[in-house]
Amino acid sequence: MLSPKGWVAILVLIALVGLYGAHRAIVNTESSRAVATAVQRAHVEAKKTEDELRINLNDLKKDKDAKLARLNNDLSAANDRLRQRPKRTDPPATSGSSCTGRQLYQEDGLFLRGEASRAEALIVERDYYYNLYEDTRKKLDGKR
Repeated sequence: MLSPKGWVAILVLIALVGLYGAHRAIVNTESSRAVATAVQRAHVEAKKTEDELRINLNDLKKDKDAKLARLNNDLSAANDRLRQRPKRTDPPATSGSSCTGRQLYQEDGLFLRGEASRAEALIVERDYYYNLYEDTRKKLDGKR
């Protein structure tokens, strides 16, 4: 049989173990809550960044489409002017001097203007994707 001091010691020990268990439960709950809050905050920030990037994408796409439309209009206008030039004769006339743009036949002018327009469209597309990449990279680097 235990003495009264032994029972007190056991009760104190049980109380201490209970308090330690309660402390651990509270710490774990608060820790879980803090992690959940941090995850939710990161999710909100990620959504905000995604929305900003989507808006930027739409702006860049509108700009690219406007530039391409302007290029197509310029090509159409140039082609209309080039169709007024004389057609190539069979066989082509040879000259001993070099040719200037004014002396180009219709087919040659249309071909060269088409190639120049395609090159300009590729530059617009390249700039669009480069700017999209750079803006996204800067936005994401700023969030780290």
